[in-house]
Amino acid sequence: MANWTDVLEEGHLKKLVTVGGIIAIAIGTSYVIKSYLDILRIKMVKEELKAMKTKNSPIMSNKNEENWILEDE
Repeated sequence: MANWTDVLEEGHLKKLVTVGGIIAIAIGTSYVIKSYLDILRIKMVKEELKAMKTKNSPIMSNKNEENWILEDE
């Protein structure tokens, strides 16, 4: 069984730190990207809510002209 000092002398710790660092950077960047996309989504939802309040949105517009009642002939 290898002692801790043997691991340090052979340079395995440097490889472990490098691999761990790469994994940490990958996890960190994924969280940064996810946060950025969440911020963009929140901005879009706020704009949609503002448009709905002013009723400029085609989603909220009233379509009184349409008659959806089917009549028998």
